[in-house]
Amino acid sequence: HQKLIVQSDVDYHTGNIDFPGSVEVRGAIQAGFQVKAEGNVSVRGHVDEGGRIECGGNVAVQHGINGATTRVYAKGSVCAKYINTAHIQAGVDVSVGEYIHQAQIQAGADIVVIGQSGAKHSGAIVGGMAIAGGRISARDAGAEAGGVTRLVAGVDANQLKKASELQQLI
Repeated sequence: HQKLIVQSDVDYHTGNIDFPGSVEVRGAIQAGFQVKAEGNVSVRGHVDEGGRIECGGNVAVQHGINGATTRVYAKGSVCAKYINTAHIQAGVDVSVGEYIHQAQIQAGADIVVIGQSGAKHSGAIVGGMAIAGGRISARDAGAEAGGVTRLVAGVDANQLKKASELQQLI
């Protein structure tokens, strides 16, 4: 497979990226920019508010994925240090090193929050919704001040959506 290496941030200098192989970003994906790849996408920095990643493989983000308008779609797995208010859809697993906060997560298999640092919020899913076709694993789930936290495990997200639509019709 071909591989494109972007030596900097994805921003006004590079423009959006659409590549038929894998993409390695050695910086960040700045606000409002997107990376599309048929293969894998790796980002050494972070993904800012409004950033978008679409790929046919796996996504690995060394730092965090941030922002309510940020979208990440991967046919494979998604791995990041943390996820904050973003929308993530993975065909396989979602693996997070630190925490998930107020995010919308869908995984075809497992969602795992490792909690590497041992800090107060490390290992937690707080607020938002996490739907996993397999299991959900986290040190803590929910918080008094964190809003509603919804966790659904062992259910295909598409089937859950269809059931909700049928329920509204009834």
